[in-house]
Amino acid sequence: MGDRWVRHLLCGVACATLTCTAVHGLESDQFTLPPQQLTDFGGEVSWIVWEHLQPIVEQANAAIKDNKYKAEISTTKPGKRYRLREIDRMSDGKYLAHQLYLAIGRGFPEVRIEKLIQGAAETYPERPAIYETGFGESIYSGSAFSRPLNVVGIVPTVKTYGVYTGTDKFGHMLQQGYEYYEDFIDEEEDGASKRECFYEAVDGGIGQEDGIYGRIPSGTYSNADLASNYAGLKFYLNLTRPVRIGNRIEPPLLVFLDNHGWVWNESTWERWGSGLLKPFISAHFSEADNPAQFDWTMRGGIRDSVTERGAAWVTFHHTSRAREQRRLRAMESWFGEPYGHSGWEDVITIVNAYFDTLDEPAVVAETPAATASSLAQRERHDDGDARRGVDGSLNRGAVKRRAE
Repeated sequence: MGDRWVRHLLCGVACATLTCTAVHGLESDQFTLPPQQLTDFGGEVSWIVWEHLQPIVEQANAAIKDNKYKAEISTTKPGKRYRLREIDRMSDGKYLAHQLYLAIGRGFPEVRIEKLIQGAAETYPERPAIYETGFGESIYSGSAFSRPLNVVGIVPTVKTYGVYTGTDKFGHMLQQGYEYYEDFIDEEEDGASKRECFYEAVDGGIGQEDGIYGRIPSGTYSNADLASNYAGLKFYLNLTRPVRIGNRIEPPLLVFLDNHGWVWNESTWERWGSGLLKPFISAHFSEADNPAQFDWTMRGGIRDSVTERGAAWVTFHHTSRAREQRRLRAMESWFGEPYGHSGWEDVITIVNAYFDTLDEPAVVAETPAATASSLAQRERHDDGDARRGVDGSLNRGAVKRRAE
């Protein structure tokens, strides 16, 4: 818990000094497009996490085996009890989650996983795998200095499993996602229901986004950040538990066997390595697909920027008004679960900033091969939540009310 409060203190200090120093990594921009489609880097991102998780599992098993042996030969009751407590600690899913967080989930203002992804993408043989835009070319440039605290940096964009997203979303997934996980476990151990555990975790994230990680430094309430946090909670839980994603259940990645320690669940073999994160990555991670809520000082400039980019963005993603309306409805929840979405007031979308400015609906040309995978990914996320008629008001307001 100590790391969290240190980060929050540092973030508070950074927010207080933003008028003098630009902070890199606060904002992400997927309305500003790369000159060409990026190589899909999702499998590589999963491999990075896998390569840090696998040694943790091996080290835990070796330590469990060592403690079992030392417990057997211990000649004192305190010594034996200590060894048995260590075995219990490492046999708990909380241990694996914490070790993974320590390995790649720490860092400020950039989390270690973000730096690893950027480094791998910059040297990836199938280029381009990463797109970096300057602050002056981003959608924020027209509003950036309208208030003292709005000096921000723009993180790179990568394409993961068909979704264009900022590298910061993986930092949210593995850092704030772990904070959600801690809150979930704390509530669970206090006897709360599963629903209450999820609500408590999300409520903490909403408080951060309304404050030190969102509105205070940048005037932004990022729905994509909150969705990434929530996906991270699901990922950490899924290390050793089944989790629901929409209408499907993802079995636990690891199971504990008394005679073998932690072993990879054979029913998840398709996710080993390059598929590790795939179930948790969705259009929710994109600041264009799942746009943010901006304060009044920023909205005008950002709306103009999105309007200006609209035609190129629609062509790049080969999309339409109807498809974007369906997708935006789907963003109101994380596959049917509230994650803190802001609702649509003061949110700049491709629909209200571009399609609504057209005299007639735009006609998109025949799908080019280069955008086919992007179109397929977008259609995958049009379904699910939209069919269930999710109401955005069930998010930020509802998670602040405890389930009865």
